[in-house]
Amino acid sequence: MAKIRIGRQQNHSHGHGSHGEADENHIINGKKTPENLMLFMASVQKNMGHICGGFLISEDFVVTAAHCDRQNPTNVVLGTLNLRKVDNDTMRYRVKTSKHPSYTKLASMNDIMLLKLSKKARLGKRVRPTHPRVWATDSTSKYCFTTTKLQQT
Repeated sequence: MAKIRIGRQQNHSHGHGSHGEADENHIINGKKTPENLMLFMASVQKNMGHICGGFLISEDFVVTAAHCDRQNPTNVVLGTLNLRKVDNDTMRYRVKTSKHPSYTKLASMNDIMLLKLSKKARLGKRVRPTHPRVWATDSTSKYCFTTTKLQQT
């Protein structure tokens, strides 16, 4: 198994920014994942800009981190790892957020949030939910998920 190190690329160009200034995040020694292996991945966005990652757990719910709520997510994109190629009619979904009721700050426990899609996701060869191996409840929206299905409580 290859080790993956996350680091910051240094800007060493002269005349364009400060020498040694960090300008981009990169995964060092990582490998590109084939798109057909990440069918559950979601881009959590504010308007049309990526703010967090998430994963699809059913036709109408995405799970992400509760700290992403600080940036007021408005939608998610499903079905692509290339955010430059998004069909807004078939891949973008408006969301309602529901943080874990005990979440208080990033360093605390319960950093989890459900995003309810405005309509059911179009499942197919590019979009499939994953099956999380966790149990979580959200007392605000009265939904819970298990390893097999999402149900209203």
